[in-house]
Amino acid sequence: HRDLHLSLRRQRQMCIRDRVDRLQEDHENAKMLATQISEMEGIELDKSKIKTNIIFFKLKGFDAEVFLQELGKKQIKIFMTDSDAGIFRAVLHRDVSKKQVETVIESFKSILAKG
Repeated sequence: HRDLHLSLRRQRQMCIRDRVDRLQEDHENAKMLATQISEMEGIELDKSKIKTNIIFFKLKGFDAEVFLQELGKKQIKIFMTDSDAGIFRAVLHRDVSKKQVETVIESFKSILAKG
């Protein structure tokens, strides 16, 4: 019984450690995405405000609905949090890999280039 208890405690500790590591990875992916898209023509984003796995940005000179539709065609889900102000929100989580973030960056570039 004591061995089972210790084993379960170790599993919980490993799970927590894995989640913390994964959260750090999410934050790094968010910073990478923010850094890359902040340099694109048509994106307004303050990189200094990226502290977590959530990114807020605005589009300049590009139709928001067209942008969302084009992203949707590529199975990329980004939300508009404030349509009047044109604010978008991207959330990176454990199901989003670095490779997928790179795909999102390339998708932003190609969509905005059509602008």
